Amino acid sequence: MVPKPRIVGRTFGIETGVYCGGALTALLLPSERLVSVPARSQHWRDTRAAFQGASSRAPDAALLDKAVRALDLLLAALPQPDSPAGRKDLAAALPEHPHAADLWPLAFAKDRRASIEHHYRSAATLAAAVERWSGASETA
Repeated sequence: MVPKPRIVGRTFGIETGVYCGGALTALLLPSERLVSVPARSQHWRDTRAAFQGASSRAPDAALLDKAVRALDLLLAALPQPDSPAGRKDLAAALPEHPHAADLWPLAFAKDRRASIEHHYRSAATLAAAVERWSGASETA
């Protein structure tokens, strides 16, 4: 759906459901003629199916390895949770980190790979997280 018709000269484009298999319609002036072109497919259904297929796939071993490496690089600059004082320092440092929401459940894990698998069950969400983490560690 579009908030207003597209107007080019004396032609008004009207959204008549092309995204869900309807048509794209235009009103031509001054002849007041309507022209419709039917959709070739139900675009929303095709897009949703492609997204669901990509997002429901579980992360593979290569992506998990890449995630562990990126996470280790990101966490290397923070205090290590290997002692009570280290956990306290890490808890104090995390809220200031730009990726605090991603790091909080993973930073304290003894088995980071298992923790990543638990928190990122789809390849799409883990790939996006790895991209964020890699970008952050490159700028640090």
